[in-house]
Amino acid sequence: MAGQTFRVVNAPLNIRNAPGTNGTTVIGTFATNETFTQIGEPREVDGFRWLQHERGWSAERSLNDGRVFVEVVVPSDDSRPSGEGGAPAVVRRTLRVVTPFLNIRNAPSLSGALVGVLLSDESLTEVGDPREADGFRWVQHARGWSAERSLDSTLIFAIEGQETAPINTPERIELPNGNSFIPSELFTRLPVAPGQTHWVQYFGNSRFAFNLSTDRNAQRRRAYLYAQGLHGGLDLGNANPNVPVFAGMNGRVSAVRLNTDSYAPNFVTVVSGSYSVIYGHLADVAVTLGQVVTPDTRIANIDVVQNGSNGHLHLEVRYQGVWIVNPLLFMRADLRQTIINKFNNFPLEFQPFEKWQTPLDQPVLKLSNPLEAILIGPAARG
Repeated sequence: MAGQTFRVVNAPLNIRNAPGTNGTTVIGTFATNETFTQIGEPREVDGFRWLQHERGWSAERSLNDGRVFVEVVVPSDDSRPSGEGGAPAVVRRTLRVVTPFLNIRNAPSLSGALVGVLLSDESLTEVGDPREADGFRWVQHARGWSAERSLDSTLIFAIEGQETAPINTPERIELPNGNSFIPSELFTRLPVAPGQTHWVQYFGNSRFAFNLSTDRNAQRRRAYLYAQGLHGGLDLGNANPNVPVFAGMNGRVSAVRLNTDSYAPNFVTVVSGSYSVIYGHLADVAVTLGQVVTPDTRIANIDVVQNGSNGHLHLEVRYQGVWIVNPLLFMRADLRQTIINKFNNFPLEFQPFEKWQTPLDQPVLKLSNPLEAILIGPAARG
């Protein structure tokens, strides 16, 4: 959070002209107990989490081996108590559980014994420095150790407890061809219940989109017509079996595709006026071609046989058969805010690409032949 003050606990701490160790220059150092104030959003580059301050960029911590270089401190004129020897007291985070349940272990490891469980929306407060082991970032709290997230951030179990201020939706959606339209409130129910959504990948710029820049994902861009290099849907993740997917809207089933490479293994399309909604990565499809659906109609379950620990619903909205549009723009406001509040670590979701940094600040994409498309997302750099 910009404006926080940090104290160096592992020195000397380099100051660089940019976030990262590759291709950057050391322009100074901090000594132990020196402080600085954060002036921008953190970045995760080259295996470290970087903080920007008035002198440049410095590493807050390692993403790989648990080393911590700085700690958040309370300013000396704060009314809260000081630490030992009059030093500023360390501020520990309070996290909120965003998965249906979160195991508590007696050590920061998958081999640690289970000693309890935290339920969705319960809070925990750090009592020590986080640790990274067995592919997860672990937080110590009063009852033991729990995983905060996987190290690649595809799984997020707990987030800092504050809610995000409402993000206003645009009154009109501007299309790349210069036209615009007023978005309809398609979804009056979330297709996957909030308590059964363990993680999300937002539309547009996302960690998934950034990975599309690699050569091995070129075929995936072509297969999904995501030729502009951005994620064309909202992913609602849950790798447990038998998680139901509901229509969430009124419409008619216009396609049921089984055993397909696109949105594998199965997908369903529902139409409503000028909109087509794709429900992808499904198992046990429960609707038929031409069927009229309501928000409470069960479309299918999330597939976990083929997609395993990456099981999720891919929810995609298309307008007039040409444009791919952010699904969040077509949700009832309280439903949209529920998702944003639960998955509100925007720097984590939208880094390291420099554009489109919030869930609704995303462009409209155009379905196009990949050979004719101009890459505008992270893949444009690959």
